[in-house]
Amino acid sequence: MSEQSKPCPFCGINSWGYEMEYGEITHYYCEGNCGCRVHPDFFNDRPIEDALQARIAELEAENAALKAPKEWISVEDGLPNTDFF
Repeated sequence: MSEQSKPCPFCGINSWGYEMEYGEITHYYCEGNCGCRVHPDFFNDRPIEDALQARIAELEAENAALKAPKEWISVEDGLPNTDFF
């Protein structure tokens, strides 16, 4: 397995082995306790997980922006507009 492979979706371990099955078709299997087997064409193809990770990154960036300190305007620089009272 390449170093860029994703960890097992079931147990999270990043230790993959391989075995030959059905002639020339290779399946990768997880060396953890779950025994997950994955066909190489679908090994790193996890569109739902990828979409969720992208959305989490967006929300974390938005959260960081909301937590950032706001610019305060000194009263000496001017008072807020009170025309609406």
